[in-house]
Amino acid sequence: MLSAIKKGLLAGSLFVLGAASASAAPFCVFSGAWHGQRVCLRNVRNVTVERLPGVRQVGQIANFRAFEPAAARPPFRCLNGKQLNVWRTPRLFHGRPVVHNGDQGPQCTYGTWLITRIRP
Repeated sequence: MLSAIKKGLLAGSLFVLGAASASAAPFCVFSGAWHGQRVCLRNVRNVTVERLPGVRQVGQIANFRAFEPAAARPPFRCLNGKQLNVWRTPRLFHGRPVVHNGDQGPQCTYGTWLITRIRP
């Protein structure tokens, strides 16, 4: 079970087994609000998105949340509650919305995430 949790954390999402059910209930390690809905975010290799050709800012993720182990490096918990920019790039990530907190002034850490799914 512990190795499954570690694998889930590395993939950017954790699946917790319910006590009364054998099916997995989704839990997001990284999340935020996008257009008023909670979304899960998957951490990917950090990219300076705002400097890519053809990029445009399309909004912000509100109330970013990182539920990660205390020893996580870099520690994204310091961004909890912040608003992070959302970008679209024509080539990178196939035009999917990309969350990146560069171009927002000094930050405690920088990261890049993909919006993976809407949480119920």
